[in-house]
Amino acid sequence: MRVVENSQDRLVLRDRTAWMTVVCWSTALFYGGFAWSGGIADWRAALVPAFLVLCGLICLRTTLLELDRGQRTLTLKRLRIFRRTTNVIAFDEVSDVLVEADPMSDHPGSPLCRLCLVTRAGRVPTTESYEPGPERFSAMQEALRQALGRS
Repeated sequence: MRVVENSQDRLVLRDRTAWMTVVCWSTALFYGGFAWSGGIADWRAALVPAFLVLCGLICLRTTLLELDRGQRTLTLKRLRIFRRTTNVIAFDEVSDVLVEADPMSDHPGSPLCRLCLVTRAGRVPTTESYEPGPERFSAMQEALRQALGRS
């Protein structure tokens, strides 16, 4: 997750996993072109590129977290393979912003993190995946707390 905009009116954080989709689709194009140019015009030559295109679609996920300071609302938009969701949460419903850490077994000193909103209804993770960089997530946590007036 990255801070895209931090202005007086709003704070915007974005998370994209498009790089996995680009890798899968590029590999599908390369393999498909290689197989086709090699004279393999059989339907079975299309199975690997089709599988890679499907994997790219499954990996395509985006999250956009927008805090509107004027309206005092937080909008969490998520795009998945077959669905798009939008949750609007009032500032008053958010009691805290946490950094959830998931220590890696092979590197216990470098945990994977994600931001989580604590509301009356429970915890609302901002993303499904964890990323390295606890310092970066602590800075985003502080920016969110300041935007919400919880610092």
